[in-house]
Amino acid sequence: EKVDVSFSAGKKISKKCSFTEMSIFKSQFTNGYNYPNDSDMVSAFMSPAYVTVSAGFNYKPNKDFQMFLSPLAGKMTFVLNQNLANQGTYGVKKAVYDSLGNMITAGKNYLGLLGINILCTYNTKLMKNVNYKTHLNLYNNYLEPETDIRWQMDVDWENNFTFKINEYMATVFFVQFKYDPKVLFPEYQIVDGINTLTADHTALQFKESLGIGLTYKIE
Repeated sequence: EKVDVSFSAGKKISKKCSFTEMSIFKSQFTNGYNYPNDSDMVSAFMSPAYVTVSAGFNYKPNKDFQMFLSPLAGKMTFVLNQNLANQGTYGVKKAVYDSLGNMITAGKNYLGLLGINILCTYNTKLMKNVNYKTHLNLYNNYLEPETDIRWQMDVDWENNFTFKINEYMATVFFVQFKYDPKVLFPEYQIVDGINTLTADHTALQFKESLGIGLTYKIE
C-alpha cells in the first residue's frame, strides 16, 4: 500500500563524498483506519503525501553505509482529503468554526517547511541467511513558529529483516517508527456519559508487517 519514489543526482568531490540533489515522494495507495473502528478513516492516497527536495552532501565510506546531509531542504506535506484537512491532521492548519459549529474557513491542504534533512542507510548480513537494512530520516524545520517544538526532529525509521528460505523465497519482517511533533492525536474522555474530545497529544507511531516474497537474481 506504500508509495515511495526517490531520485538523486550527484557530483563527486572526493573518493567518499559527493554533492547531491535528492527528491523524495511518499504516500500510500489505500485508506488507513483507526482499527478496530474501521469507519474512522485516518489516512488515504495523497493524505498525507510528502515531497522533500534537498541539496547537500552524501558521504559513503563503504558499500554498506551512507549518510546524506542537507542543510537546506524543502518539505511539503499534502492532505488532499478535505475531511482530514479540516481536522488538521498531519500538521496542516485545521478548519475554523463559529460558536454554532458552522465552518468559517476550510482546513488547509498543504504545509510547507524549510529545514535540515538527514538520511542514513545501513545494510548488513546478520547471519548466513539473514539480511538487515535500515533507513533513518531526520528533519527539522527552521521556520517552526512554536518555540516548544522548534528543535524537535521529525523521525522516520524503517527496518527490514530478510530471512532467506531458499534460492527463490524469502520472508520479510518490516518495522517502522515515526514521530512528528506537529501531528497530534485526539484524546477522549467520558464527560456526562458522552465520549468527548478533551485534548490533543503527540505520540510515537509504530507499524510492522510480515510477508513472504519471491526473489530471483540475474547474473
